[in-house]
Amino acid sequence: MEKKRYVGALLLAAGLFWKFMYPQYSLPEKMYEVKEEDGTVLLQDGRRDLAGILSADKESITLRFAALEQFQTWFGEKEE
Repeated sequence: MEKKRYVGALLLAAGLFWKFMYPQYSLPEKMYEVKEEDGTVLLQDGRRDLAGILSADKESITLRFAALEQFQTWFGEKEE
């Protein structure tokens, strides 16, 4: 049990190290889009975008999950 905790802590530390040392690689290009209010997609810069996401107001960020949207398409309510 002690070995599992050690390995878990080591993996967590490595993940945090990666996130803070290389934020441009924490958010891959296909993982997110930055859009203006009119729907225009902006060029991506991982480091700048991560800082913007972390400092943004709650109202200015919309989270959408592709898997959830696909499940809703398959199993959600049908529009008539």
